[in-house]
Amino acid sequence: MKFTHGMKLFICVAALSVAVAAVAEEKKAETKKAAKKPAAAAAAKTAVAPAATSVPAPAGTSTAAAIPADAPKIVINESVKDYGTVPKGDDLVWDFVAKNEGKTDLVIDQVKPSCGCTVANFDKSIKPGATGKISLKVETKNFSGPISKSATVTSNDPANPNMTLVLKAIVKPYVDILPQGYVRFSALQGEASTQSVTLVTEEKAPFKVEKVDTPADKAWLKAKISPVAEKDRTPGKGDNVQYKIDITLEKDAPVGLLNEKVVAYTNVPKAPTVEITVSGLVRPVISVTPQQINFGNITSGSEPTTRNVIVSHNKEEKKDFKVTKVEILTVPAATEKNAKAAAYKGLTSEISAIQEGSRYQVVVKTDKDMAKGAIDANMKIYTNDKQNPMFEVSIKGMVQ
Repeated sequence: MKFTHGMKLFICVAALSVAVAAVAEEKKAETKKAAKKPAAAAAAKTAVAPAATSVPAPAGTSTAAAIPADAPKIVINESVKDYGTVPKGDDLVWDFVAKNEGKTDLVIDQVKPSCGCTVANFDKSIKPGATGKISLKVETKNFSGPISKSATVTSNDPANPNMTLVLKAIVKPYVDILPQGYVRFSALQGEASTQSVTLVTEEKAPFKVEKVDTPADKAWLKAKISPVAEKDRTPGKGDNVQYKIDITLEKDAPVGLLNEKVVAYTNVPKAPTVEITVSGLVRPVISVTPQQINFGNITSGSEPTTRNVIVSHNKEEKKDFKVTKVEILTVPAATEKNAKAAAYKGLTSEISAIQEGSRYQVVVKTDKDMAKGAIDANMKIYTNDKQNPMFEVSIKGMVQ
């Protein structure tokens, strides 16, 4: 039989279709086979792995750590004490009762206050069936409004090793101090300085500040009472009389930090005394900083080392102050009672003006060939101020 060109083309297309169908069928078979493998592997794992067994817990036990039957047990029925409204300045003191309902001694290791204003005392050991006290104290003089102070009780009760006790109150200042309960000074030696506060009350009864006291041994601290004129009273603080307290540092107040109390006495039953804190600083007319120089360890033969001392006159209007001279002297040994100080070898000084007439710098420098050993010298700084003609600065160090 003789095939025409058209018949040949048809046979070729048919053969190609059969081949494609065969390839597709082969791929489909391979996909099914691959899908069966993970399932078979999982089934094999399940068959190989042993089944988990469950061992029941003995009767009367739990998964948590067992508490010994004879353990101590702390019980405090009232762990929060609310005082309600109290006058400012009253101390809140309360004895919390702790009972040991266990079978061995209850040991209270510590009672830790939440802040420094809560003081705790407590019975350290409580026998089975007995009770003990945990005392808390809160001073309210520095508080106003609602307060809540706590303490943590740590004991050997395994079920309750930490307990919290709380003292609560609303602190009411029956006499208030405006603008705040303290005055803070930044005064200059030899100059008087005054600051004021006002005492007010919202009580209905007639108000009076009867007297005010300053520390008996601080004659340089004065206080004076005067009623505030009605037109000058602080609004919103009731209709009662208000009193101004003028607190004055006299000219002879000593240089240094201030921490004093001025006490006002009133006719208010719940605030018979009111404390006003006096804080701040009295600065010297002339300040020398630092008052001691330390060179530390110096290697002999090394480049010179310097240290600076600043001398300042703190009165703003002072314009003719001068550092006139500096001496660096030896310090005689304690055993050399009659020995005189001599110029210290190896240290030199130089004066320069930072602000002419009020502020100077003294530069102290070591010599390169300074002898080995301890440095122990005394530097004298001379000024033209009649009240403060000379200042001393100690100098320490070691040349190795």
